Amino acid sequence: AAETATQTDSIDLTLGFAGDICLADNYIPMQHLQEIGSEDIADGIDPRYIRIMRDMDLMWINNEFVYSRRGEPLPTKAWTFCGDPDNVKYLKDLGVDIVGLANNHTFDYGEESFMDTLKTLEDAKIPYVGAGRTLKEAEAPVYLEADGIKIAYVAASRAEYTIYTPEATDTEPGILW
Repeated sequence: AAETATQTDSIDLTLGFAGDICLADNYIPMQHLQEIGSEDIADGIDPRYIRIMRDMDLMWINNEFVYSRRGEPLPTKAWTFCGDPDNVKYLKDLGVDIVGLANNHTFDYGEESFMDTLKTLEDAKIPYVGAGRTLKEAEAPVYLEADGIKIAYVAASRAEYTIYTPEATDTEPGILW
């Protein structure tokens, strides 16, 4: 009789997910760094959390703001967040491998700042999911590999009651709904 394999291969891979990371200039971590004259993200975010994030094989965050030096806050939206594109360097300091953009703050400063955000992340070689210049880009999965294992990431959102963040279409930028 033929032998059947009863042992299965074991995979030891640690995936990290963090919601609502906000490195906007008008929010607490960046305001604190400015106040104390520091560029060390560990002075604005608890080093214990940073250590956990860095220890992940792959680390995903919800990027809850835009990177831009242009645009104005949406006039009727209560909370809007925008950070200098230079703040993208902190994602690497945090150990971030990929960001989700399908959230209610990706259009806080309008389409122009949204496009700046995409370019900033692309220039920093940080992949993103859940938003794009078109629906095709917004719905496209991103594949990352760790320890020979390929992981697919996607993101979508319907978090807003009053829609400030547009849904991506075949011809218009936005998020995946």
